[in-house]
Amino acid sequence: MELAKRALEISPGNPDSLSTLGTACYRLGQLEAAVIHLRKATAVEGRQSHALDRAVLAMAEHRLGRTSEAREELELARRLGQELLRRKPTDFQRTEDRWAVQARFEILLAEAEVVLGGGK
Repeated sequence: MELAKRALEISPGNPDSLSTLGTACYRLGQLEAAVIHLRKATAVEGRQSHALDRAVLAMAEHRLGRTSEAREELELARRLGQELLRRKPTDFQRTEDRWAVQARFEILLAEAEVVLGGGK
């Protein structure tokens, strides 16, 4: 958590730092803070990690009792994830990046679906 905060101090508004901090807040049960940071991270266009952020955002919204928002975020995570996985390996800086992103996405999506009670 402290490292994520420090990264944000060094580079204010950096979407990757916002994403990391938002995810850390979610894991620590700081749900409102998680939503704030993840919404800021997802406001930046063209990021490959949007699908991952949306999955965590869905879980945070759900735990805050915002069922409708949670379902919308989960559906958006699914759609963005599928778009991400359709990209060519050459669209990533390194080939292993694609596989790492895919693995992280599938794990977060599965977790979000469990948290939201099946999701579909």
